[in-house]
Amino acid sequence: AILPTRKTATVDAIYSDEVKIRSARPGENVLVKFNLNMDELQKGYVVSSIVRPCLTTCDFIAQLAIIDMPECRPIFTSGYDCIIHMHTAEIEVECVSLLSVTDKKGVESKKRFAAQGEMCMVHLRVPLPTCMEPYAHIPALGRVTLRHEQRTIAIGKIVKLLKKKVVA
Repeated sequence: AILPTRKTATVDAIYSDEVKIRSARPGENVLVKFNLNMDELQKGYVVSSIVRPCLTTCDFIAQLAIIDMPECRPIFTSGYDCIIHMHTAEIEVECVSLLSVTDKKGVESKKRFAAQGEMCMVHLRVPLPTCMEPYAHIPALGRVTLRHEQRTIAIGKIVKLLKKKVVA
């Protein structure tokens, strides 16, 4: 199944270095030809098993390391919007709330903002249901990077999905 659209697809062919092959293993970089039109596929879609489909959600909890905030917006707080990169998806994201902040000395607090060099647990929201998994379950679908103005502002991992939905 192709998620999140729920389209059922059949693999017509698999190519490695432009040579048709019979199968591929996890982690291999291959070209897969499906029985779908190109307009039915988009960057960020996930090929998933029907038996254990990938989950989708708009809301999730992430653990972030704030690494390089822009001078025009030097703190990360609720309402902060930027672009999130997860697996191959690149979409807008908004920070709904900061749940906790850990400073450079390792002291955790309930501050309402995080600055460069701090770690934080945050509730994030994307506008459309997006395929993702907690990092602990599937690391490749649980890593995130937040970018603003061509600069990486935070890196992290998805800890928990909120309002998750199976889209098989």
